[in-house]
Amino acid sequence: LALLEIKAKALIHLPDYDAVLKFLAQPHQSDNLKRYQRHLRANLSDQASHYWQKRNLIGRPRYYAFSENLQEHGYYNTSLRALRFLLSQLGARFDKLQQAKNLAQQNLIFEQTILPALQNKYFQFLMQRRFVLNRLGFSQNQITRLKNANQEEISPILIQRLRRLLCDFSISENHFAQQVIGQTYQIQQQQSLPLYLQKEVFPQLRQYAHRVHPHQQRLIDFLQQQSAQSIDAFVLQDHLDYLHPDHIKTLWQEINRCAAPGAKVLIRSLGTQLPLPQIVFQSTKTNWKTNSLHNQALQNKDRCALYGSLFVFEKSC
Repeated sequence: LALLEIKAKALIHLPDYDAVLKFLAQPHQSDNLKRYQRHLRANLSDQASHYWQKRNLIGRPRYYAFSENLQEHGYYNTSLRALRFLLSQLGARFDKLQQAKNLAQQNLIFEQTILPALQNKYFQFLMQRRFVLNRLGFSQNQITRLKNANQEEISPILIQRLRRLLCDFSISENHFAQQVIGQTYQIQQQQSLPLYLQKEVFPQLRQYAHRVHPHQQRLIDFLQQQSAQSIDAFVLQDHLDYLHPDHIKTLWQEINRCAAPGAKVLIRSLGTQLPLPQIVFQSTKTNWKTNSLHNQALQNKDRCALYGSLFVFEKSC
């Protein structure tokens, strides 16, 4: 939440697009410490300011992360770096992917220099350990979904999805792949940046970033406070993967109540099946429509590639 707030404040209060890009995307910018002090600190909420001012074990405030490489900080990023280091010790050459000129070369490099490390028995052993998967951000429910999708073996499906991430989309245009292989954002190539960092959308984001209102509470509690038919869109990402079926039922009832006519719900899951239990969906099925071909087309375009399915539902008018 503190990161979300400082991103919004950066879009509003930093002098121009170049300053935003240097603060949020470009590593090793010592001037970012001045940008934080001059433009952002006074505009942060007390909670966010307290978070960024808090010092780490070596006595440096957390906002120093913006003068280093922001992508190397955070719980899951630290775990990903450790995993990437292990694979490099097993022979993986992620740096070669950055030299590939087309998808054919990416596939060849993956087969020759990365796949053998992924198939190493030691790495396979680690991928069966719940602690390791938890450190990488997989919940127990998601681990179960992966096992069910691949007959109790997790590592083959992880390899399959990593292959898709690194081979099916150009590395130079896929910031998800760049993060996985440890590559920083390619500032000179706009198409390689996350959409919110691209110059063409900067004017709109600068105008409307003040409308971002973070809430630290359960989604169901937030929805119960909203009026009927008052929300136009819901982005659940892999939220349903974490919930018990009974909790999903209650949540979907609230989504159905709060959704305005024509509202859309986007659902992603680590598994390949809709994480909405049939008994839950049947009660409101007539209110919601989805197109399986459109869902699959969107899934095929998903450059993150690590999710197993994507669904968009639209409420009937």
